[in-house]
Amino acid sequence: NTTGVATFNVPASGSCTVAYQLCSYGACDTAILTVTATPSTGPDLTGWWSGFTQRCKILRTGFKCKVSGTLRVENQGNQAAPPGALVYFYLSSDEGWDSGDTLLRRVAVGSLGPGQRKIRKFDYTLPLGESARGKYGIAWIDATDAVAELDETNNIVVSPQIR
Repeated sequence: NTTGVATFNVPASGSCTVAYQLCSYGACDTAILTVTATPSTGPDLTGWWSGFTQRCKILRTGFKCKVSGTLRVENQGNQAAPPGALVYFYLSSDEGWDSGDTLLRRVAVGSLGPGQRKIRKFDYTLPLGESARGKYGIAWIDATDAVAELDETNNIVVSPQIR
């Protein structure tokens, strides 16, 4: 009983055929191995910010600010994304999501066919005296993993910093 390791460079779609020889106790056999790559299929949700702004009003009791965001969500996969995915919108002091970020809104994505896009918007009024200046918007698309995707690593999208 003999074991071994073989490494192949298989194209993204297509086949790679290798002929190899197995020898034991002076007798050899030739075998052919064909490896065929099958492209992955499924939805792949991602997005980008087309706007993330803040507006503030001065009141007698202090100032009141509201943040507004517009996110474009796209299915760049090759199959439809069923309904069920939610976008969680956060306010963050840095460009990385962590559990200390403030959840502002949850918005449903809805179903998206391959190559389709949808715009998702939200508004959130901050507590009296709080500002989002210097902070970032973070959108986590399919935050609850309701949709099995080709790439789960492209679901967090960070806005430019609010000035």
